[in-house]
Amino acid sequence: MPFYWPLATLAALRALFELAVRPHHWAKTAHGVSPRTRMIAPAAAPPADAQRLAS
Repeated sequence: MPFYWPLATLAALRALFELAVRPHHWAKTAHGVSPRTRMIAPAAAPPADAQRLAS
């Protein structure tokens, strides 16, 4: 607990500072950046109009 309160205070001060300076900024966490857990999306099929125009 002795470390929790100072760290929570620092986090609150940082949040208030960012709210005052950049109110619409959202510091997002990057998910899926680990090579072990990254999933590769399957290739998307071309739109139906592209197939119709090609033939």
